Amino acid sequence: MTIQQAFELALQRHQSGQLAEAEAIYRQILDVEPRHSGALHYLGVIAHQVGRPDVAVELIRQAIAITPSFPEAYCNLGNALYARGEFGEAVGAFRQAITLKPKSAEAHNNLGNALSVTRQLDAAIAAYGQAIALQPNYAEAYSNLGEACRAAGCLDQAIAAYRQAIVLHPSLHEAYSNLSNALRDKGELKEAIAAGRHAIALKPSEPNAYNNLGNALKDHGQFDEAIAAYHQAIALRPNSPDAYSNLGNALREKRETDQAITAFRQAIALQPDLAEAHSNLGVALKDAGQFDEAIAAYRQALALKPSYPDALNNLGMALKDQGQLDEAIATCRRAIELQPTYVQAHSNFLFSLRYHPDFDSRVIAGEHRLWNQQHAEPLRQFIQPHPNDRTPERRLRIGYVSADFREHSVAYFLENLLASHDPAQVEVFCYANLVRPDAVTARLRGMVPHWVEIFGLSDAQVADLIRRDRIDLLIDLAGHTTGNRLLVFARKPAPVQVSWLGYPGSTGLDAIDYRLTDSLADPPGSAKEQPSEKLFRLAESAWCYRPSMEA
Repeated sequence: MTIQQAFELALQRHQSGQLAEAEAIYRQILDVEPRHSGALHYLGVIAHQVGRPDVAVELIRQAIAITPSFPEAYCNLGNALYARGEFGEAVGAFRQAITLKPKSAEAHNNLGNALSVTRQLDAAIAAYGQAIALQPNYAEAYSNLGEACRAAGCLDQAIAAYRQAIVLHPSLHEAYSNLSNALRDKGELKEAIAAGRHAIALKPSEPNAYNNLGNALKDHGQFDEAIAAYHQAIALRPNSPDAYSNLGNALREKRETDQAITAFRQAIALQPDLAEAHSNLGVALKDAGQFDEAIAAYRQALALKPSYPDALNNLGMALKDQGQLDEAIATCRRAIELQPTYVQAHSNFLFSLRYHPDFDSRVIAGEHRLWNQQHAEPLRQFIQPHPNDRTPERRLRIGYVSADFREHSVAYFLENLLASHDPAQVEVFCYANLVRPDAVTARLRGMVPHWVEIFGLSDAQVADLIRRDRIDLLIDLAGHTTGNRLLVFARKPAPVQVSWLGYPGSTGLDAIDYRLTDSLADPPGSAKEQPSEKLFRLAESAWCYRPSMEA
C-alpha cells in the first residue's frame, strides 16, 4: 500500500468516526514520512475532537509550517485555538483560511463565532452573512447569525434567522432552543415555551434546553413547571451553576425563600465568581428580611462584575429601604448609565428621589420628563386611532392596570371603589400583572365582570389586548412602583388615560392625560412640580380607604 493509499484509508476511517483506527494509520504514515502535512493536520483534528486542544494546536501548526498554503489547516487551527479560549488568535487563523480560500463558507462561519465571543458583533454578523451568501442552505450559520443578532439586541432579526435555520434543518435542536431565548427576550413567552419544548423533544438529553425552557416558564408565571425543568437540567448536568441560580429564582418567586437561598448558595459553591448568583442570593436574603446580608451579597456581585446593572439596581433598592438615600440614588443612577434602556432601574431611581428631602419638585419633574423622553417617546409610533363608539348614552368601558390586586396598600383604597361601580353606567376590566395572587385577589376578582391576567405578556401584547377590549378610560394604579406597565400606557391603547392612587406624583408621561387627586394632596397654586398630566381634583377626597379584612 502506498503512502497515498494509506492516507485515503485513514481519511475514510476518520470520516466514519473510527478515530482510533484513523489515528493509528496517520501515525504509521508519519513513521515513514515525518513531514506529511496531511497526516499531521488530521492527527491534530482528532486531538481537537477528543478534547485535547493543546495537542491539536501543536500538530496543526507543524502541518502549516510544512505547507503554508493550507486553508483547511488554518480553519481547524482556529477551531483548536477557540477551544483553548484564545479567541483573538482564532480570529487570525480563520482570516488566514479565508485569505487562502475566500469561498469557504465554513471559515466565514467559524470566524463569526470567534468574533461573537469577543463581542465584535457587527463584524460577526457580516461574517455569518458571507457564509450564508456562499452557502444559502447553511442552517448552522443562520442559527449562529441569530445568536449574534440577539446579543446585539436585534431580536426580530435574530428570530427570523433562527426560523430560517429551522426551515433548512428541522431537527436542529440548538436553533429551537436559541429561538426560545429570543422569543423570551421579546416577551413572547407562550411562543418561547413552545420552542423550548420542541428543542427538548429533539434532544431530551440536552441540559441547556431544559434550562432555557425553565426561564421561559418562570417568566410566564408557571413556577412549578419551571422548577421541574431546572431540576431536569441539574439531573443531566449536576455541576451547572446557572441551573441552580435559575432554580433559586423560581423558588423565590414561589416564596420558598429558604430553598431559594440554598439553591443560590449551591450555584456559588460550584462557581464562586458567578456574579449573577450572588445578586440573586441578595434578592432572596432581602425577601427574608436579612438586609445587611443582602447588601453584602450585592456588593460581592459588583466586586466580581463592576458593570452589572441588575446588581446595582438591586443594591440601590436595598439601600433605599434602609434609608441610605444618597447611595441608593447614586447606585440606581449608575445602573441607568450602564444600561440606558433599563426601564425598571430608571423607575426605581425616580421613586427613590421622592424619599429624599434635598430634591426639589423642579428637579424631580425634570427627571420624570427624562424618563418619558428615554422610554416612552420612542413608542409614539405605535399609537393608533381609537375607533371607540362615541354614543353618549352607552356604558363606559373602564380598565384598571396594576400589579397590586392583592394584599397591598393599593387594594385597601381600591376595593370600595370596585364594589361601588354602577354596572348600568360602567363595564369594568382589571388587567392584573400579578406574580402571586392571594385571597385579596380572589375577592377583588369577584367584584368585576372582566379579569384579565397580563403577567408574562409583553407591553405590546397588553396594549393590543386593551385595544381589542375597546377600553374608553384606562387607569394606571402603579406609577413608577414595582410591576408597573407604563410602557403599555406609552402606546396609548385607550383614548383617555389616567394615573391614580399608587404613586405620589406625576408619572412624567405625555401619554397619560389626567391624574386624579384632591386639594389636600395637590393644593391649587402649590409649588409642587408641574405635572405632565392634567390634575383632576375630586371635591372632597381622592382616597377611599377600607382596612384589611384581617385587621
